[in-house]
Amino acid sequence: MRFSSGPASLLLSSVFAVASATLIGCPSEPPAEGEGEGEGEGEGEGEGDVILSELNCHGQDWVEVRNIGATAVDLTGLTVTDRPADATRRQPFAGSLPAGENVVVDVSVFGLACDEEIVLLRGDTAVDSTTLAVGRTDATWSRLPEPIGRSSTFGEGFATRGQPNQAFAVGDLRLNEIDCRGVERVEVINAGAVDVNLAGFTLTADGDAATRFTFGDGVVAPGGRVVVSEGVGGFAFTMTCSDGLLTLANSAGVVSDSVVIGEHAEAFTWSRLPDGVGAFAAGEETLGAINQAPVVIGDGVFELARAPSLGVVIDAAGQASLITDPLLPVPCTVAFDGDAPVAATVSLPATDVVLLAFDDVARLRGLEHLLLDLRADDASFARQAVAAGLIRARGILAPRVGLALAAISGRPLALARTVEVIDSRLLRRTFTSTAHLYGSGDGPTDLVSADVASWAVLVGDPADVTDLGAVVDGLAPLITAPGLFAGGDGVFRMSATIRYLAIDAWLGHTDGYGAARGDLLVHVDDDGEARLLPGDLDNITLRGEVLTTGAALVDACRIDPDCQAAYLEELTLTGAAVTDAAIADLIDDVGTAVASVAPLLPELDTDARARAAEDLRAQLSARAADVAAELAAP
Repeated sequence: MRFSSGPASLLLSSVFAVASATLIGCPSEPPAEGEGEGEGEGEGEGEGDVILSELNCHGQDWVEVRNIGATAVDLTGLTVTDRPADATRRQPFAGSLPAGENVVVDVSVFGLACDEEIVLLRGDTAVDSTTLAVGRTDATWSRLPEPIGRSSTFGEGFATRGQPNQAFAVGDLRLNEIDCRGVERVEVINAGAVDVNLAGFTLTADGDAATRFTFGDGVVAPGGRVVVSEGVGGFAFTMTCSDGLLTLANSAGVVSDSVVIGEHAEAFTWSRLPDGVGAFAAGEETLGAINQAPVVIGDGVFELARAPSLGVVIDAAGQASLITDPLLPVPCTVAFDGDAPVAATVSLPATDVVLLAFDDVARLRGLEHLLLDLRADDASFARQAVAAGLIRARGILAPRVGLALAAISGRPLALARTVEVIDSRLLRRTFTSTAHLYGSGDGPTDLVSADVASWAVLVGDPADVTDLGAVVDGLAPLITAPGLFAGGDGVFRMSATIRYLAIDAWLGHTDGYGAARGDLLVHVDDDGEARLLPGDLDNITLRGEVLTTGAALVDACRIDPDCQAAYLEELTLTGAAVTDAAIADLIDDVGTAVASVAPLLPELDTDARARAAEDLRAQLSARAADVAAELAAP
């Protein structure tokens, strides 16, 4: 991650072979006694005073070098590699390095393993090397102690990117949980056995003294924790959930703890697991309380190879209310697969569709919502799962789909499809920010100014839809003049947008956006950039033309040669992904689940389901050829 000053955002092994020594100019003699793993053994002759200083092999890989000489060194021709004989795996340095200074290069042309040899080259000559032996997941491989020289020994250290190296020895007062999602907060904990006075302890971001925050007086008892936030009375730096350094030091400047925050889903914090003593990893948000490992939202709910039980109990008054007003939620209890029943509300947004909503106190395995689809429109029970699986395989957020043996008050036992709802919690775990999620409803609802008021606000402020208006205004001039692909970025996440349009058309989604201006979600982030997400995935026919017209965004793509080329390529890639995504396995899994519950469902026609499944397989097989033929037609 990177830290910067300013207000908070609004966001919620290869081993270096002896045979290669001659090739890269290394001395061919074996190292002197006492050298080897952990030593600065690849010195070279007359190659300047730049040495390896610190290497990070967790998260974003990076290598730090230091000029230990008395004059500046030109870094031209200096590279770092894990395979000296392979010129494609050399990460270059650039510029000039002043005497006594460090420089860090992020490694992208190869990956650092925590147990391999890394070599510093000038041209083809090795000037330094070390073999990593990093066991702790929050440690780096550092020359120690300071001041370092070519003979200094490597060992595990704190991440001190660009700064003097520090041995890995966590103090009693340590960093414990970090929230970098816009609500900038840091929790420190006393993991020792005696009281610690906070006075003079500091938090520093990326080693920048300008960001340093100093704690005031206050005693932290053993096991006690303190949470400090950005803003008045707190620190002045902001954090993003990627790669960067946060350091806790005592009043004498001795590092008590330090961490490079790893990339993690936005709904998680960066937490020590176990609490206070473990390595850092993504965790549930528990600032001020004991750290907890992440909850897998919906764990076990969206299965296809089995149909767990799901019971919904609605009292007589609730049943009567649903008959009068199916959209008005009424209380119920839900029991899933042997779990204790939890309180929820139930509504009926469409015929044979049941929407369950859970509150923060009693969620169903972490879910805020769950949709039960009891419609008899798909005898295979697999079309929604196939569509969702294909969309997810192509890198677009789509609901997970499973099966359940459902018992709902007033209805006979039935096989239901369990469908994940794209709601605020799922969005938080997927995207950096969400300003709004809009739904097209039954349609037709298009991305044109006349329809802005018709889009349903599913997440975000319903009283302020100016961001959707801005998206529509940005699209408007591109509907009649080429330029969508080059000029649409910032309005839409273009690559993902074109991919979704192609997938939706490939699936033959008869009430989707391209065909009917329906069943579409539009996600708008805090920067005003939109992306398309699937709504209801019923009516997947695997038939129909893929080069349709009529929808504003599709029309804008059709008249833009660059966009049209990207669209056609995405259609081809979607066809290839049917095999790559193991879609046939999904259909087999559904068959296994149906067979397991068939004895309990006398009205279930298993022969019809098997025929429908084979028909779905045949349609998937034929669809790629049909689309290819359409694209080849003049």
